Amino acid sequence: MPGDERGRGWAPGTRRYRVLARYPHTAGMVSLVLTPCEAGVAVPDALPGQYWVLHTESGMRVAAVTGGASAELEVTTLRVPCGESFGDPGTVLGVRGPFGTGWELRAAAGSPLLLAAWEAGLATLRPVLDEVLAGTDRYADVRIWVGGSRPSALPLHSDADLWVARGIDVTIATGPGLSMADAADDQPDPPPGTVALLAGPVPMTLEAARRLAARGVAAHRIQVAAHSLIRCTDAVCGRCHVGDRRTEHALLACKNGPVFGYDQLARLGH
Repeated sequence: MPGDERGRGWAPGTRRYRVLARYPHTAGMVSLVLTPCEAGVAVPDALPGQYWVLHTESGMRVAAVTGGASAELEVTTLRVPCGESFGDPGTVLGVRGPFGTGWELRAAAGSPLLLAAWEAGLATLRPVLDEVLAGTDRYADVRIWVGGSRPSALPLHSDADLWVARGIDVTIATGPGLSMADAADDQPDPPPGTVALLAGPVPMTLEAARRLAARGVAAHRIQVAAHSLIRCTDAVCGRCHVGDRRTEHALLACKNGPVFGYDQLARLGH
């Protein structure tokens, strides 16, 4: 969305990073490997699901999520304005973060785990997938559901063979008329104690959460990502509201999230 990421210069606390590598995925989404320009600066630790803010010299700002495991800082952009060339190797970017709430995986230890993502939402679950692959025996069962309008809209789908080889039950569904609600409907009756992590357009994730809750998954064991709503990253523009912005209970994805417990959202009427 052109204009959504235009910023007002580099904010205090911004550090300079140089792009070492760039891996394009889908339109507006690239993974970048970054290293601090200043010698001796350590890359901050980040929880899976937290986000970063990348600044260009021209003043554009782009939200990005923590990417895969790397000795450097690896991030994946949530969106880049159409027509913008962003993150070429050698480019210097300003980086702030990490910010916000991340995926809570401790609750899933020893329990069945369901990861469901729609298109770009899969990128927000990538660090979770890395942790799962590093220790699948920590979970009673792992299932992945990935959906999209067409295969080319799915980032990281080429990794599916690796997931299957590690004993994970993987469903990839594409085509017109699909939605994330199919992630709930396609599953057998959820085992007791299932933990579900849902990522994608918020209306889709909320509908999937409602259906999973109706099938017996406890609301406090369903987590919903709202990364797709993040725009200004400074809680100023008001476009990342989760809930009715006219009430005092509305939440901001960039300030209060971007990962929410469905029990929290259900209390807002979702």
